[in-house]
Amino acid sequence: MQKNQLEMILEKEGVPQKACFLLQENAVIEDVMTGSTIYWKTNDSIIVQLNPTSYTIKKETNFNPKINFGGKYNKNYGAFQNISPRTLNMKLLFDAFFETEQKSSTKTNNTISFQTESIMGESNVMTAKQDNKAIDIQKIYIEKIMSLTSLSKDTLRPPLVTFRYGSIHFTGYVTSVDVEYKRFDKEGEPIRAEISLSMKESKKE
Repeated sequence: MQKNQLEMILEKEGVPQKACFLLQENAVIEDVMTGSTIYWKTNDSIIVQLNPTSYTIKKETNFNPKINFGGKYNKNYGAFQNISPRTLNMKLLFDAFFETEQKSSTKTNNTISFQTESIMGESNVMTAKQDNKAIDIQKIYIEKIMSLTSLSKDTLRPPLVTFRYGSIHFTGYVTSVDVEYKRFDKEGEPIRAEISLSMKESKKE
């Protein structure tokens, strides 16, 4: 797929690969938000705009303790029913002016800060908006990530993806995407949004 502005900036600055969702299979998805068809190919990637500041991985073992006739649990006996797949939860932040800020940075070193504190304040946002430098976070990022919860016409299930960030390679299905729009421009278009995303572990068939 065609590289977006952030990917080109990262490549030019020599910054290590950011967190991304890597497609593990082909998928043809009807985008419920736009009505358009999305054609995902194996190894296509969705690079997040800001690396998550934290993520959680949860794994549960389902244990059924035995109850005796007195209604009390026998602490020494029970049955392991099954082991649930791991779940991954994270929050991702998107800002329409973040990439403009990085591109216009006067830093001379080869690093770019991806901390949320580097996002422009309100006064700078107004200036950037007047210069028409804002990106469309809905089209570039949010719609792509939300498409990972849609059913592929080929498999009748969401596409299998791997979330890659540093040493973590978590493969599974995106089970939920909750988008909270936090700021808007004067036309009502979102310029900042936060995504709460969950995945459930699965292996490629």
